[in-house]
Amino acid sequence: MIRLCNVSFSYDDKSIIKNISLRLEKGKIYSVIGPNGSGKSTLLKLIGKLRTCDGGNITLDGKDYGEYSRKAFARCVASLPQSRNIPMIRSWELVSHGRFPYLDGRRVLSKEDRLIVDRSLRLAGAEEFALRSVSELSGGERQKVYLSMLYAQEAEYILLDEPTTFLDMSSKFGVMNTLTDMKEAGKCVVAVLHELSLALKYSDEIIVLSHGEIVFSGTPKELVEGNILGDVFGIKAVCVTIDGSNEYIIKEVG
Repeated sequence: MIRLCNVSFSYDDKSIIKNISLRLEKGKIYSVIGPNGSGKSTLLKLIGKLRTCDGGNITLDGKDYGEYSRKAFARCVASLPQSRNIPMIRSWELVSHGRFPYLDGRRVLSKEDRLIVDRSLRLAGAEEFALRSVSELSGGERQKVYLSMLYAQEAEYILLDEPTTFLDMSSKFGVMNTLTDMKEAGKCVVAVLHELSLALKYSDEIIVLSHGEIVFSGTPKELVEGNILGDVFGIKAVCVTIDGSNEYIIKEVG
């Protein structure tokens, strides 16, 4: 379990995250939503140890973050940022980077490491892209390769910042289905999402941020039935059942 206790963070004397307490458990998908500038990406960076909190503390499986070396932490928590350079390397090589926390300074892959890379490409549906350059892939294809890299890292906690942005609808569903597979494999998945309909459809719990504070944390059903969406976004969500599956229609509060 990752536990945040009264976590705060400021940048240039501006308070970004304010006294946040949170528990993140394995076997669940958590979506983080909120207006622009509400602190979503900063919160994810704090959880991913890419930023250090100014106040409070964060623990992983009962140990303070400061007790983990960089390599030991990377074996437990894997992060996929929103913005990243597109490397001029083959997809297989990029996915192999997920094995770096397990290698020594020479970074020589063992036979087992190579098998894990191959399996990770299959799990994310990216096997056909293995020998192609990442720069030649479409956005949806490239995202599958990055998800393969997360599989290869074998971390139990997966953090993603806007993993569906700029993708077509088919690719968005593909990404979310892969995250569901990760959850069902016992991992904890935490994703910052802008598409509220996807958050409602796929999440076990939704965390709503506003002005750096958590104003709601609970199930999609609880979120829809409360007044939070209207208060924070000026919208409401209506649940409909299509082919036995819950889907959500988002409309402006009138």
